[in-house]
Amino acid sequence: MSVVQGFESDGSGQGTSVVSDTDDADLNVGTSYLHVEVEHRGSEINSNYHWSVDFTVTDSAGATVATNDVTTCEAVEPEYPIYGAIGVGQGTSLQAYACVMIELSMDGEYTFTANLVNDSKMNDAKPSNNDRSMTLNVRNNAPIITSLDLLNEGDLYLGQEDVLGMAVQVFDVDDPSATNLEIEWRHAGAALPGCERASMQLTCSILIIESYVTNFPVSVTVYDAHGGETSQELMLQIWNDGSYAASTESGLSLSYSMLYWGTSPFTLTATDGAAVSGETLPGYTGSYDSVGVIDYSPSTTYSANDVLTQSLNVQFDKSTGATSLWYVNGATWTLIADASTDVDATTGMFSYTFPANSPVLSAGTMVLMGGSLAQAQAPSASITGFNAAAGKAGAILLNWNVDGTMLSGDSIDVTICEASQLYDCICYWAWSWKHLIHLLWTKHCSRHELHCTRCSL
Repeated sequence: MSVVQGFESDGSGQGTSVVSDTDDADLNVGTSYLHVEVEHRGSEINSNYHWSVDFTVTDSAGATVATNDVTTCEAVEPEYPIYGAIGVGQGTSLQAYACVMIELSMDGEYTFTANLVNDSKMNDAKPSNNDRSMTLNVRNNAPIITSLDLLNEGDLYLGQEDVLGMAVQVFDVDDPSATNLEIEWRHAGAALPGCERASMQLTCSILIIESYVTNFPVSVTVYDAHGGETSQELMLQIWNDGSYAASTESGLSLSYSMLYWGTSPFTLTATDGAAVSGETLPGYTGSYDSVGVIDYSPSTTYSANDVLTQSLNVQFDKSTGATSLWYVNGATWTLIADASTDVDATTGMFSYTFPANSPVLSAGTMVLMGGSLAQAQAPSASITGFNAAAGKAGAILLNWNVDGTMLSGDSIDVTICEASQLYDCICYWAWSWKHLIHLLWTKHCSRHELHCTRCSL
């Protein structure tokens, strides 16, 4: 007598393991077959023995299931699909098999018995070998989670278009097809919407809501039909959406978009600031006047490590003539944008995307400047043929040439230095469309004073 295991829950499939009454091994819960071999060992070999088998299974709680008059076995090899008497002659054999499908549903000791029933008129000389019994321990193997994966690619964040998707793969040695497994997805002790406990809930798709931001642990639990379960956790990171917009009384609009690591809402204030006039801008020539000013202040300043992406937009009425947007922090002016895009026929917008690993922009002033920016560049003209020679009465004669075209704002500085024991004397002269200059140098007799007369044309 033996128990054959490894079948699907409906009894189909092939057995993968056999435990007999002579083995010292445990059984697994699940659908199995109790199997016996019937033989004719009597001296009256020519007498046919008509037979059947009565099976009983008693579980660890004392419940008994009986199946009587079993005469065939198709699920276990070798198959014995058609009953026949035991003996010799047509339609008989010296060996026969009988089996019955059983359900092992709990841990503990099970007792299996098989009683061979003599259905013939032949006298059984040794009826003691017609009964077999064995007691084996049955244990439930918990399901196994073989993989747990996030289906999304890239960073997760509040407000994203795609749902958050997860998938799990499971296996149960006691239920190879996993048809009786149930799966539940949970967060903070509660089932996720649409991912409650259900048969083979292998995937879970949810919308990201505000309470999920920052660390978002998701646990998946797999339950088998016999009380076994196993769990595994997937830790996800979800960035918060810090998009916020504010407008000034004059109609300027400042919007700030940011994905950041934090749970507190991000806000900002934007108010009209004091106008700026005659300002010189770094990297540009000339002076400029503002056509709009925003005093900006964020509610929270996050470090670069806590910011994934960020950008800002400033919208303005085109009639202001704004041509560039500057950010002012203290005495430092930084160009944000020197070109705008059209929002509609009357509204323009300056946009800026911050480089990666940048903190939140600290409080400061957004200045919209009017007028075309004139790029400051190094002069393209150069000095050639420079020569200096001593002249009469202490005069110094200098001459040079200029290659290239000098612009109206270009100038040439000439510096002459001579050291005494106490002082250095320096003369400066700004060139203005002449190639030759006479510089007068006068040195007084006093050892304690060196006088420099300003160079003159």
